[in-house]
Amino acid sequence: MAIEVITKFVNKTTVRVIAHIKNDAGALTNISSPGSIKVTITDKEGTPVATAEDMELKTDPGIYEYPQQTTADYVKGEYRGEVWVVEGEGAGETTSSGFFSFTLT
Repeated sequence: MAIEVITKFVNKTTVRVIAHIKNDAGALTNISSPGSIKVTITDKEGTPVATAEDMELKTDPGIYEYPQQTTADYVKGEYRGEVWVVEGEGAGETTSSGFFSFTLT
């Protein structure tokens, strides 16, 4: 079976990056303290449009969101992004990440 996921947005709209954070059992969970969830987005030329921006807890537990407002100045084409979670500190610090892409038309 083939599955195609299409993520296209019209320029000058808000692209909402939504991350579901799950624990090892697969249940939605909030990030423990100290911790953070960040997002970075780059355009097709590799120019950052969002760099290590904080994501906001939108639905408790475990659903975080970052709204990226696009403008007429944004390059049309493919954008790539990464969301990463850092929990703990020092020797106990862990990092997890996920990648995504979308197209502006």
